[in-house]
Amino acid sequence: MFLPRLLGESCPPTGAFAEDSPAAQATRMSDSNVCDQEIAALLIEANGTVYDDTYWWRWVTRVVAQLGAHVHFADFYERWEQRYLPEVCREGRDFWKALAKQLSDLGLSQGTCDELLTAAQTRRRCVDQGVRPLPGVAETLAALGARGCILVGLANRPFPVCEFHETLVRIQVASYFDALHTSLELRRGLAEPDYLQAVLDQLPVEPSQTVF
Repeated sequence: MFLPRLLGESCPPTGAFAEDSPAAQATRMSDSNVCDQEIAALLIEANGTVYDDTYWWRWVTRVVAQLGAHVHFADFYERWEQRYLPEVCREGRDFWKALAKQLSDLGLSQGTCDELLTAAQTRRRCVDQGVRPLPGVAETLAALGARGCILVGLANRPFPVCEFHETLVRIQVASYFDALHTSLELRRGLAEPDYLQAVLDQLPVEPSQTVF
């Protein structure tokens, strides 16, 4: 994860943007020793960095596989982010209807999809209440904030910013962030090339001073 890297470790190459785009400038900052750079803002994709909310998706994938579909979590989730999430964020499609379409495309019958979605909604509510911060997150965020870094939380999920904020409040890290964005609010998913640009446009600092 890039949080400990900002405190001293090097980072691998990330992202694929036009070389002269502001998003590319922000991304290239993570390719060097960021401690030698003037860092003004840090964009943090919360899932997998602040907390892990893939448990529910892994549960859905397991159930789908048990129902006979040939599917693995990585492929299932990547397909969701690339094909179905943009429909929810850009076109306003209902989240559950988009998920139903993905399940149907895998060959599940209408009745099976309905039963699975009913169970999935119940499981989702339980899982959301049980989200916990990953080890060392609060301490790392506090250290970054003490350095004067603008911390921007990103959630590549189709829900309002208020729900994202509620999750961060629940795990007691909301106060460390200066701004929050979700894919629904930005009307695009992280896999889309203009996602980072939409965030950078709202920052009070130059893209070259931003790390993602």
